[in-house]
Amino acid sequence: MAGATLAVQVAPVRAQGGVAAAATTAAAAAVRYRVVNLGPGSLTRLPVINASGQVAFSLYDAGLPLAWFFDGKRVLGLGTLGGSSAYASGINDRGQVTGFSTRDDGAVPRYGAFRWSAASGMLDLGTFDGGNAEGSAINHLGEVVGNAGGALRPVRAFRWNATSGLEDLGTLSTDLSAALALNDSGLVAGFSNAADGFAHSFVWTRSGGIEDIGTLGGLFSYPQAVGARGEVAGYSDTPAGRYHAYFWTRAAGMRDLGTLNGTESFVLAMSRQAQIAGVINLDSGYQRAISWTASTGMLDLGTLGGSGSRAASVNNQGQVVGWAHDSRQAMRAFTWTRAQGLADLNARLVNAPAGLVLESAEAVADNGTIVASSNAGLVLLRPLGQATLGAPVVGPIQAPALVRAGAAATLRVAFNDIDTRDSHRVTLDWGDATLETALVTERGVAGSASATHRYREPGVYGITARVIDSAGNTTTVRRDVVVEGASQRAAGSGRVLAPLGADRHAPDQAGVATFSFVAPAAQAGSGQLSFTTTRLLFRSDSMSATSATGATGATGAARGGQQLSELSGVGRLNGKHGYRYTLVVAAAPAGGQGTFSLRIWHSDPVSGADVVDFDNARTSAAAHATAVTEGAIAVAP
Repeated sequence: MAGATLAVQVAPVRAQGGVAAAATTAAAAAVRYRVVNLGPGSLTRLPVINASGQVAFSLYDAGLPLAWFFDGKRVLGLGTLGGSSAYASGINDRGQVTGFSTRDDGAVPRYGAFRWSAASGMLDLGTFDGGNAEGSAINHLGEVVGNAGGALRPVRAFRWNATSGLEDLGTLSTDLSAALALNDSGLVAGFSNAADGFAHSFVWTRSGGIEDIGTLGGLFSYPQAVGARGEVAGYSDTPAGRYHAYFWTRAAGMRDLGTLNGTESFVLAMSRQAQIAGVINLDSGYQRAISWTASTGMLDLGTLGGSGSRAASVNNQGQVVGWAHDSRQAMRAFTWTRAQGLADLNARLVNAPAGLVLESAEAVADNGTIVASSNAGLVLLRPLGQATLGAPVVGPIQAPALVRAGAAATLRVAFNDIDTRDSHRVTLDWGDATLETALVTERGVAGSASATHRYREPGVYGITARVIDSAGNTTTVRRDVVVEGASQRAAGSGRVLAPLGADRHAPDQAGVATFSFVAPAAQAGSGQLSFTTTRLLFRSDSMSATSATGATGATGAARGGQQLSELSGVGRLNGKHGYRYTLVVAAAPAGGQGTFSLRIWHSDPVSGADVVDFDNARTSAAAHATAVTEGAIAVAP
């Protein structure tokens, strides 16, 4: 990790069937990239990147959600405000970061907003009435916006600077408000409950205060980004009950951007020059990546031969990045420009170690640097010509997803190093208190390490490999392995699709989720479940087998050639207690990977009715949403 200390998200322009002349131009101008490993683990927030390619990111790794900063040469931990977790939400071109962190680890953790820099560390921005606070965005003046709430008042949008401290921006009525974005001129965008009780987008300025910018004729609207000239982009519902992307200016008001050939549209990002990246929803349950500018209108960016795509970020040069399905329906990171069209970033790498796959591009800087999720963790893609770093580039740990207790488990990990004078050693932590040094072979810039281990007990084990060069530069990768045995009811680890509509509070969200669980055959309540998306982090506090009268059948039951297990319990969602879950898993026949269906819900404090927060099996895309895309599940007969 580059010497780091890391503990160690108009007409269609389609990728398939493009115009030959455009393909020739794209090939001639294709940018090539070098890979830098940033860190292992699952994203708990989408990473953010500044113009020079510095990155703030949040990962759930080794049991903790923490925040990190890549300064261009190394990865630094942001620390916390006293608790055990931190999340990064925004970054500016000065390398200042905002987000939120736990102040303590009590039964009801307290969160505080922060501003962090390498020189000053983490500064607690305070709160209202001693409550919680979260930082959402930071401009290039170091001003932060977010939301804060105390025991004596509801959650309110705030603006903070070093001179005035925390400032309450007010509300559109008497209820809650939250600030989500701001520009260097001091214009803030957020949402607040209006007099009718529904959330409306607002803008705030020093001269005008808080102003309702309305909806597209529906009940509510939410902003996503602010442009340099005060433009606001977001989404709103319509009188027909559909979500549509909007673009707002003070002169023209809120403009409906339409849906092209889809049913709904969402803004996910906007550059300072007011180019939008987002998605349209299709009747099929898939999404399609889009770009929008005032001059081009909405463009369908197409796919890499599959069913769906999603645009995550756009820079001031008009480059859009995200993910798209290929012809095998596998997610692949893409880059897009109007001149070059859609391209698979996996085909643009010059130093990719064996087995590395870029699954989703999450953010892009003005200098062309890209942050991407891969099967080896979070990585940075630097265009050729930028400075190279000395640390080895490491691919995924390649090992069986499922092994039996007592059987030999063999792993291999590949790496590259631009400095052919370096020698390397690879240390392994098998996750069961066994440490060893792997056998390393090297030839030129490429190398690999291998080792074999036998696990005594069933469960889910995290394997950590550290590749260390002769100068001491270290890169770390991790993966889970499922060990099955007689004392286990069910266990599993891997990835599954979090489809459109699964996350109740984020109708625009779709992507990959990671999971890990183990349910012993005895001692009900002793199991554990961890589930992570880029917005949700769920951890169980208890686990037991559901009765045979359960809707999907008894634990150990067989259905359709699959061995089923249904588990349930209570847990914490984003650190908050009071949530319940039902997990139904199935071990596929030999050669398969199984299915994973998770429902998380809580009780409404007023009505007592169940409120579903996440359910990946209730959507129109449920058939492919529950299939494990990487990893394995084992269920005892």
